[in-house]
Amino acid sequence: MVTLSCLDVDGDSIETCFAKTRLEQLLSSLTANCEDLVEIVFRDTDSFIDESIILDVLKQFSGRSITVTFNGGILGSVPLSISLNGGAEARSMYVSKQSISGVNFSLNRSLRKAVFRSLIEAFPFLRTATFAEVSQKLKCEDARDLILTYGDKDKTLINQPVCPNCGFSGLTPLYHSEGNTITGFLCNEHSVYSRCNECELVFLKRQLGSSDLHTYYREEVYPRSDASVMHLERWQNLDSKTTSHYDNYTHTLPLLNSAPKVLDLGCGNGDFVAFIKHKIPGSLVTGVDWFIPQGLQDAFEQIGIEYYNAKLSEFAEQTHLSGYFDLISLWEVIEHLNIDDLKSMLCSLKKVMSKQSVLILSTPDFDDPFCQSLDFWNMAAGEHISVFNFNSLSRLLAECGFKIDKIERESVTTKKSNAWYQYGAETNSSLAGKGNAQIMEVLLDNDTLREPFKRMCRDKKLGSELIVFASLSFA
Repeated sequence: MVTLSCLDVDGDSIETCFAKTRLEQLLSSLTANCEDLVEIVFRDTDSFIDESIILDVLKQFSGRSITVTFNGGILGSVPLSISLNGGAEARSMYVSKQSISGVNFSLNRSLRKAVFRSLIEAFPFLRTATFAEVSQKLKCEDARDLILTYGDKDKTLINQPVCPNCGFSGLTPLYHSEGNTITGFLCNEHSVYSRCNECELVFLKRQLGSSDLHTYYREEVYPRSDASVMHLERWQNLDSKTTSHYDNYTHTLPLLNSAPKVLDLGCGNGDFVAFIKHKIPGSLVTGVDWFIPQGLQDAFEQIGIEYYNAKLSEFAEQTHLSGYFDLISLWEVIEHLNIDDLKSMLCSLKKVMSKQSVLILSTPDFDDPFCQSLDFWNMAAGEHISVFNFNSLSRLLAECGFKIDKIERESVTTKKSNAWYQYGAETNSSLAGKGNAQIMEVLLDNDTLREPFKRMCRDKKLGSELIVFASLSFA
């Protein structure tokens, strides 16, 4: 007799019902002759449980009173424990190589839930498929494309056979290895990025057109519809622990006077514009984003921030703003834009810049070891259309009339413990990858070591994000 139970079960959870029903259907045939009393415990965020792990336990420990827990394996595919005949003994079992890699099947994030539901809807046979059959389906192109659109089956991806920046056809296919993407289900047998061997741009092989990019910024992906009071409270507590790119923001302060004019393109939930307004009360700050919900608008108005609901490329081309801005910022924005739109926007910005104006932008740097660690460069495959390095970015900026004056680097992955490297320790694909991430997590969890380590990396210009300070080129 096999009994299934779930920790933290939500009675209305579609995902939990799916996992339990699928296991019951599989195990009823696979364990028809099992005489042991078996209890299998899984999480309510598990999706595709690997039944071969369960069968291994039954094969090796049948007839004994034992409880088996597990080390390793794909998160969301491995039971928490399996107890046989009351579970008097305790054993730990290592999960070796599974039939798929570079994935995370845990549904503890809303985006993964959305992608999971889209997969089940598009491919109904997954409801009763074996884990090997699930793995095989996820290696197919139609599943890959659905994942790259974040589960939006109505969107069409466009092939990019040559570099969208320079048109060169000599390309190198890239694969992620240890890490996994934020969608969870994109396996590492898919090469979804190419690197141009001419300009060195890394770009998505299949991209959405400009008019469809909004699907990546749905509320379940980037929630920002809080009431104004929630935004105001968050802005009162901005620091490197609460705000992903706080350390990046601090690089702007030495550039600004007591009453600067600042334009933040892609202002998101408003953290940077609120940061500037708090640090320099006399600043005139403008935020632009394609979606600024009412609660965020109200919060902006309460602290005196001007805002525009507009696509960045359209705003830059059509703006009637008068005068010049002292600082224009693009924090983690340029990787989200099609190259043609990015070039058009950058060229349009020149009309609101003077010789003294500074353009500051940050973006993941493909060449940096912290960006390659955890496969961070690949973590947002789909919405991250391009991954730059210094050479590809400097070439693009020069083409648009800018020169780079200075660079700095910061790492979102090392800003605190219990974040990126803890995630890697739990979800990386190999024993070595998990171990390397765990070593980094030990360092980051030590206050005495972490801050000097971050300063050393900053001094050596190491960091997952490249921060570029640029100005107009008058050559």
